[in-house]
Amino acid sequence: MANRLQHLRGSEAEHSTFTGAKGEISLVTDTSSDRIPTGEVRVHDGTTAGGLPLALGTTSKPLTNNIVLSSGVGINFNNYGSEDSNSATTVGSNLLDVYEEGTWTPTYKTSSTNFTSVNLNTSVTGGKYVKIGNIVYASGNLYTTSITVGSASGTVRIGNLPFNIADNTVAQNGYTALMVGEAQGFAGDVPSRGRGVPLTDVIDLFYKTTSNGNTNSLVPADLGTGANANLLRFTIVYVAS
Repeated sequence: MANRLQHLRGSEAEHSTFTGAKGEISLVTDTSSDRIPTGEVRVHDGTTAGGLPLALGTTSKPLTNNIVLSSGVGINFNNYGSEDSNSATTVGSNLLDVYEEGTWTPTYKTSSTNFTSVNLNTSVTGGKYVKIGNIVYASGNLYTTSITVGSASGTVRIGNLPFNIADNTVAQNGYTALMVGEAQGFAGDVPSRGRGVPLTDVIDLFYKTTSNGNTNSLVPADLGTGANANLLRFTIVYVAS
């Protein structure tokens, strides 16, 4: 028979009057069934009654401090996801090593010669993002007080995404769709959709002349140059590089 190691155990009340030796370990249990409902392991120092709790966290006794991990280290879900032999799914990683929330400031740019100047209405313009693993959920508002077009050319873009878009050859080289919630105050055609450009922090803007027609690139002349113009509210989800 294999040897069995058992640690000291007792209720929370029993621990309150117990002072263990240095390095001794004990478990806080339910006296009726020897369960560990509190999720506590106590390490003793020879002087502190009840010992020092190493809380694992439960509903009744949640952790009171943040769990801090080193960069590149996370939660590995290796046992909870794998390729399905009956599908085309391929699991690239089970490690969740990034969670981040923040703000960002979008602006208008072009794919070629840029605008001479773009002045933003800062009371409206802004955005938020959440990054979970390498997936970025970003939303934003754009509103301009004035634009000097100058010799600007090419496709009008939203710039300054919080992270560059990945070059994912599985999904059309990384292009990802933009959802437009509201667009007002444009001088010409009005953007209704867009696509994130891989290996960059920009989104190309497009419009459609008919509901079932092809998409066309928004051009610099489509943007209004006066005050309170080019309002755009949008959301994009993409894989970060």
